[in-house]
Amino acid sequence: RILKPGSWFGELSTLDGRPRPQEAVAFEPTTLLQIDQKRFDDLAAEEPLLFHDIALLTCRNQRRALAFIAHNAAPIRVRLAKAILSAASATGHNRIKMRQAELAAIVGISRQTLNKELKVLESAYFIEVKYAELVVKDEAGLRSI
Repeated sequence: RILKPGSWFGELSTLDGRPRPQEAVAFEPTTLLQIDQKRFDDLAAEEPLLFHDIALLTCRNQRRALAFIAHNAAPIRVRLAKAILSAASATGHNRIKMRQAELAAIVGISRQTLNKELKVLESAYFIEVKYAELVVKDEAGLRSI
């Protein structure tokens, strides 16, 4: 998943002490705060509600994981159309400034597969591919996918 500023991750290992089940990759310069297990345990001893908050975070991330599994069960073109529409909605206009590596990661495909799918959408006049940018030309067409 793609995390935004202020996001937390790694709570499973904090709760059960086992190795982290994922790794993190930054697409841009990032500041990361890591709290080691002993420090977390000390904080939790001072503030017992910390475990409640971590449990809520774990539940939220579990729900996201289930949604991600359902999302990846959909065909690639459907996932790509949804990602493009979501990005356009987030920006409030039809120009999406996003690197293809990031879009490929969101959709869960390789850059090569992404390029093939973008060409299909562009040939149908649903989008226009520009350098580091996508332009939505036919929102209804993307929604029909």
